[in-house]
Amino acid sequence: MKLIYHKDEDEYSVFDTEIIELVRNKNIRIACPYLGIKYLERIINLSKSWLLITDIEEWIKSNSKKNRVTIFNFIKVNQDKIHHCRNLHAKLLLAPDKALLGSANFTNKGIKEKIEISVVFNDPNKIEELDEWFNLLWEETNSISMENLSNFIKKLKVSDFEEYVDFENSVFCKKNTLNKKIISLNEAGKNSASANNDFENSENQLVTAIKKIGDKNKLNEYFNIVKELLEYLEVNDDDSRISLTITKIHKIPVNIGQRYVIRPEKDMIGLIMPLEYEELNYVKDKVIRDDVDYFYKNKQRDAKWIWFEAKDKIELPEKVKEYWKKAALKELRRSKRSGFRRHHKSVVFFTAMDLDYRAEILSKM
Repeated sequence: MKLIYHKDEDEYSVFDTEIIELVRNKNIRIACPYLGIKYLERIINLSKSWLLITDIEEWIKSNSKKNRVTIFNFIKVNQDKIHHCRNLHAKLLLAPDKALLGSANFTNKGIKEKIEISVVFNDPNKIEELDEWFNLLWEETNSISMENLSNFIKKLKVSDFEEYVDFENSVFCKKNTLNKKIISLNEAGKNSASANNDFENSENQLVTAIKKIGDKNKLNEYFNIVKELLEYLEVNDDDSRISLTITKIHKIPVNIGQRYVIRPEKDMIGLIMPLEYEELNYVKDKVIRDDVDYFYKNKQRDAKWIWFEAKDKIELPEKVKEYWKKAALKELRRSKRSGFRRHHKSVVFFTAMDLDYRAEILSKM
């Protein structure tokens, strides 16, 4: 556990630094009644996916008339991702491996100017407990009717906003000297503690690798197959049992546990297969027979490694993919951590899973 609060010597907001590390490329959940729309968009744009529980009435009331329109439009676009919870006062940011909670609202002022304190922790039991808390609250709440929200906003008076305004010249309080910077997104990549979060550098590595491979259609087919596997296994980028790497010789294999499960080459593609995948299938499935190999466990054959021909395109029969996914699932269930995890590249995971991002990457070939 770590306490988060501003110190005089800090140039940047420590809240912002921690939040960036927590949300980047993660499936996140947010619970907070007061949100700055720009800061909220900053968080969700860095994340992989997001859900938000908030007191929408309080959120609307705490903003100016102009900002209320912006918030209304944001909720309209993201209605299925936002639930209304009256009287919510918690401020929680939750990822699969880490959580931040405390007094700070997710607004520019809350993150860089207010005198706040929060805690960050990664205890699995506490994360699980918070996960259960959020899920229960999500189930007990609902998205809001846009018609009802529109009517609510129309009934508000301008004066309803006054009680939320920070009067800088108030004679009752001395203006504090905090004003920590929010770091830029480029700086965010540099300051992230996770080894694979140097996203820009990893992206450059991936572009170099795909240029070496050179066939955009085959690469797209390969990433489609990887996407199919990851969805079948129901794993995310944070799962330590998998690793998607970029090798020194510009290969982009997928590993589960200690074993490769798929690896592309120029004219072929290698797959882990169960022992029950029989030789009588080799000819019709275009197996390169001379390169069939085996994985061993306790000196006994445990699985096969098979190269399939893929000269012009990658076309794996559905039956082959069924066998392959079965073998990969077996590896996943018995693995605690991939031996290649320290080399995992999130950029490869998201190239497989996010079609828009994949198109952007492949356009750089």
